[in-house]
Amino acid sequence: MKIISKLLTFVAVLALGAGYLVGNDLTIQGFVNSVPFIQLAIVALIAVYSSYVHIILHELGHYIFGKMTGYQLIYFQLPYFRYEAKKKTFSKLGNRIPGMMGQCLMQPPVKGTYKEKPYFLYLAGGLIVNFLTASLFYLGSFIIPGTISFTFFALSIPPFLLFMANVLPYGFTDGGVIRELRKSEVSRTLYFKQLELAALFEEGKEFSEIPDSYFSEIGDGTYTESKMGEYILLIAYQKYVAELDFEKADKLLQAYQANWNYLASPYARILASEILFIHAIFGRKKEAEQLMAQIESYPLLKNYYDHSKVTKAAYQFFVKTNVAEATKNLNQTSTNSEAGFNEAELSLRDNLVNWLESYLGSEVR
Repeated sequence: MKIISKLLTFVAVLALGAGYLVGNDLTIQGFVNSVPFIQLAIVALIAVYSSYVHIILHELGHYIFGKMTGYQLIYFQLPYFRYEAKKKTFSKLGNRIPGMMGQCLMQPPVKGTYKEKPYFLYLAGGLIVNFLTASLFYLGSFIIPGTISFTFFALSIPPFLLFMANVLPYGFTDGGVIRELRKSEVSRTLYFKQLELAALFEEGKEFSEIPDSYFSEIGDGTYTESKMGEYILLIAYQKYVAELDFEKADKLLQAYQANWNYLASPYARILASEILFIHAIFGRKKEAEQLMAQIESYPLLKNYYDHSKVTKAAYQFFVKTNVAEATKNLNQTSTNSEAGFNEAELSLRDNLVNWLESYLGSEVR
């Protein structure tokens, strides 16, 4: 699907370029001769760096249309920075999701059932803003005379590319999520639960404090009907781990692997480390070593693993039986160790560190 989307985007950009030339009565040679090289280079640089502006506009689109339909801001995130609405604070991120340039996460309206809550304008808001911006610049390329018209054409490309990257219905793009939510009531329920859970975590709730009602789809198995179920399963897993109920946590991850390929998930780096952690503590050395080899071969998975001191310590202790290295891992510190993690995740990490230290202490004694 990604190959098809790239092909469609390429064809669309060619069509825009052809439209610009025809609309301005230009040939390719005539265009090359009419625009000085210095202007071409400067405009190209401006267009490239304007992409960051359009990312901000995209997220603002989600915010504006979300507010229009009753949503409340949870956080507004750009590369490496996040504004948290409840705390009214800015923070620097050291744990951002690879490939995610921005995110405007909002809590859905309290009123109404999951079936009744609106979602289209909130999800499509960024697309609408990018499309309108691209259209205005493209229209300007036909209205503004002379070589400046090329500047308008060039500036229409970044918002158009951002629009195309998010509108095509695959994966977890805006278009992909809209398409998924249209499929069934289960998908919409899981999606709204995800947003509500995010709001609870931003309020400082821990995993043990999350009501069981959020996991009803886990109990009846309907979470497998939608890819929106991945997040709910991951939170249920973390809730079990926080309670040190590793057998239930293990069953959830086994169920996950029976239904999905974790490498295709937006949570792949988290899932890889968690599956490795469970393999390690249950003494499944062969599975753990095979997964470790896979993690080593994927830089994004390896980077997350390198900052997951609990998983590293568990692997060294239960699989490699290296107490010294496991102890070293637990004492690992990082300037990015807490950036981008909520209080529930930090509390869970600290509890697991204490749990592992009890094992290490008894081994040393």
